[in-house]
Amino acid sequence: MDNSKIWWKMINNPRRLVSNICKALLEEKSVIIGDCNFLPFHDDFKKSIEDKLSKANARRSINYLNANNIDSSINIEDFFFENYCSIDTQRKYFPKKGYSKTQFLLEQKDFLLNDKFVWVSNIDSNAVSKWADFISKYCRLQKTNNLCAVFVIEFNSNFTGKIKNCIVENYKSYVSEYDYYIYSMLMSANSDIDNKRITNYAAEISSMLCANNAEYCEFLMSDIYRIINDTANVYSECMDRNIQESELNAVIWNAQIKHLFPIIESYRRDIVEKYGEFLKVYLPYKTNYGVIINELSELDLCNILDIMKKYSINITKDELNKLHLYKDARNDLAHLKPTNNKNLFDILDNFI
Repeated sequence: MDNSKIWWKMINNPRRLVSNICKALLEEKSVIIGDCNFLPFHDDFKKSIEDKLSKANARRSINYLNANNIDSSINIEDFFFENYCSIDTQRKYFPKKGYSKTQFLLEQKDFLLNDKFVWVSNIDSNAVSKWADFISKYCRLQKTNNLCAVFVIEFNSNFTGKIKNCIVENYKSYVSEYDYYIYSMLMSANSDIDNKRITNYAAEISSMLCANNAEYCEFLMSDIYRIINDTANVYSECMDRNIQESELNAVIWNAQIKHLFPIIESYRRDIVEKYGEFLKVYLPYKTNYGVIINELSELDLCNILDIMKKYSINITKDELNKLHLYKDARNDLAHLKPTNNKNLFDILDNFI
């Protein structure tokens, strides 16, 4: 499945947005979609709604309008009056006080958009109030059971107004940081890399660096080993700006705390269990800082390594090297800095 389809069809909150928009349209309610500047995979978003409406046997088709092609000096009701009413119908209109062309359009059975969903996009920020006024008037004058056009209006920014018979859905109010993590995880599942610990770690980094943008997320996950090994450069290519070293280190440290630290802690418990009979002989143990440890479960990797060296406990060279590896990685994380990628891969590649 294409990554764009994963976003709109498999991630819960984006999918919920699509469902709620379709629900409103099937109930013959117009919809304003806010925050469209942040909305990713725009064509697939529209296609997801088309498909869902089609499966629901919607009686209307979608008529797409690009607001950039509408003369900015013309009133919105004049645009629809002049372009979607026949000349004969236009001649029926007689202007009078309190009787607008919007109301006239709603009364005409031959208005060409009556049986359509009218989807308007690319509305300039200067034209938002004009379109909002039109749709407000249109929905307010709408009569129950009258066949008339149902609108989908896209605004690039957040829309906070309330309009009778019109549903307002702002994209950013739906999605959360968790959605980007799940999206990254699902993309990683399509990777050829078998080691899911590595792909999950890459997904964590991607979700924290993507600036809440699914298209950036897709770019960051396009090469899993590179996002881990060359994070700063991949970020720069994606965002067209550099990332501060302190910010990058904080992201990597947080990812390692989630994905590496539990492995290190699991290894520590395994070592304590495996060598417990030997280690408990040297309890209570006094650390270099004068702290007295009475319980095996309280020994950290530095303590265990110190005991093994000091008292020549029989341990294989491979096990000793592994103990050093896990101790070094754990010490890095404990001092609020990420461990190096060699340690990272040595642990993620070999942990069972």
